[in-house]
Amino acid sequence: MEISRLAQSKRNIISLNMDLERDTQRIDEANQKLLLKIQEREDKIQRLESEIIQTRGLVEDEEWEKENRT
Repeated sequence: MEISRLAQSKRNIISLNMDLERDTQRIDEANQKLLLKIQEREDKIQRLESEIIQTRGLVEDEEWEKENRT
């Protein structure tokens, strides 16, 4: 009787371990997707920052030209 309980406990542990491994794999996959989204957003932010800097430079150049024409 003790042996059968131990065997059942072992099967339960194995089953729980398999569930844990599947859950861990799902979490890893979700983390990879989130990391990709973060990288895409960081790239977009860098592009927007570049555009802002370029636009600011153009505005400053135009203002400088206006000031120096008169």
